[in-house]
Formats: sequence, structure tokens, C-alpha cells
Amino acid sequence: MNLPDSGIQVENINQELKSFEQFLRVKKNLSRKVVRGHLSKIRRFLCSYHGIVSPKTVDDFLARIKEKWSIKTYANYLASFKRYVRDYLGLDFIDDYEFPEIEEKPVVVPSKEELRRFFEALPNAKLDKNNRVINEPKYKALFLFLASSGLRLGEALSLRKKDVDFKNRMIIPNNAHETNRTKRSWITFYNEETEKYLTWINSLKPEDKIFPSDRHVYKAFKKAKEITGIDITPQKLREWFCEEMGNLGVPDRYIDAFCGRVPKSVLAKNYTDYSIKKLKKVYEKAHLKILA
Repeated sequence: MNLPDSGIQVENINQELKSFEQFLRVKKNLSRKVVRGHLSKIRRFLCSYHGIVSPKTVDDFLARIKEKWSIKTYANYLASFKRYVRDYLGLDFIDDYEFPEIEEKPVVVPSKEELRRFFEALPNAKLDKNNRVINEPKYKALFLFLASSGLRLGEALSLRKKDVDFKNRMIIPNNAHETNRTKRSWITFYNEETEKYLTWINSLKPEDKIFPSDRHVYKAFKKAKEITGIDITPQKLREWFCEEMGNLGVPDRYIDAFCGRVPKSVLAKNYTDYSIKKLKKVYEKAHLKILA
């Protein structure tokens, strides 16, 4: 790097991004998905301004993002710039930028009819990891898995066969948030509807992941949206689970437990209340149905 009056000049953008990536993963202990997001945004910035990082180029770029995109997108970009300019480069001018307040919109969950229509529009998986042609309902199974368990998408996609007790339909997310200090997971369950669509489970080894990658999942959900005109995302399925379980009479504290929102200290102090046996009883009593 050179240090002209206008700011820092990054000579080799690809090398800079590799170094920034290692900084995020090793020193900041961020997940691969979060790192990819930061790298994508900073790459766009560096390429737009030929590697010049200065108060002017940063201000120009963020102003364009704020004008063109939503306030939430702007906040995401600003978070990436805080990581790069302040944490990685050690330049403090980015501290002048404050995160915007984002108005929380009321949660509107899809109806069961919308869930059924979207579910039917999901495609079957075409190829396995060895590029062999298959015809498995993996996206449909994942859809039901998310809607009946309350799992985050990342938790579901991180699951390996050994993380699921198929006899009891019990899920124990393992190391789903190794690099995240704010997200937790406990245990949850999936319903009988989901069980019928897990047709390929017996062919997996204990260490094999159950579901396709997030890239393929997003494509499958996008295709179903194009066919139906219904906007359902993995996050909306999690929200639907919470709403429906509440409608079925499940107390909020147990819904929070299924969704991994119970602090470890609470679990430790109230082990009997949050025991696997108790949670299973609460879940089964609800008789959660998605397609029926």
C-alpha cells in the first residue's frame, strides 16, 4: 500500500481481499457466510474507486448506497466498512458514521393455503454431491423441516445425519454458531409430515450433511416464488412456526427454547423445566401441522 494525501491506495485488490478475509476469519472469528458478505461489499467498493480508500471515496460510495437501496442495505454496507476501514485498516474517520434506526415492521406470516401452494411449487433436487442424477424432495423436506422446527436456515443446513435422532424426530444442532456470540441453539423437533419427505436419509453416512447448500436452497425458493407469486423465505417459516405454536397454546418460554432463544444460564438453572422429556411432551401435545 501507498499513502497518498487522498488516502490509502490498494495496489492489488485481490491480495488485499485475501488478507482481509483471513483477518475476519482468524482475528474476528466470523462465520464463512458473514465473511463472504463483507468481502463482496468491500470488493465492490475497491473496484469502483480503483483501490483508493479515503474519506471522500467512502463517503461517495455510502451516499450512493443510501440513495439507491433500502436503509437496511445501507446499514449492512456500513457494518462492512466498519470492519474494513476501522478494524482492518485502523482508520478512525469511519467512526463519524452512525448506524441508522431501522423501523421494525409487524410480522405477517403466510397462511396455510399459501404454505401449501409454495410447498407444491418447490422443485426436486436434481444432482447429488457426486453429480449423479437423483429425484429427491430435498427442498420440500427442508421447507417442512424449517416450518415445523423453528430452526434458522444456517442451523438446518449445518446438520449432519448424526445430529438428528430420527426415532424421536429430535434435532440437536451441533456447532451451528461456532463463530457467533449472539445466536444460540438448544434442541427442537420436527413433525410427522416432514418425516415422510426425508426419503434419502438411510443412504447417508453419520458425517454427511442432510440438506443442499444455501445457494441451491435460495434458487429453489426463488423458483417457487416465481411460480406462485408468494414470497416465503426460511426466516418467514421460522416466524410462522412461532406464531402457529403460540396459536396452538404453547407457552412462549418453550417456543423460545425450540428456537434457541433461551440463555445457557437459564437452561442450567431450570434444567427440569427444559429437559428433553419435557420439551418433547410440549411439542407433541401441540400437534403442529403445516399442510393439513
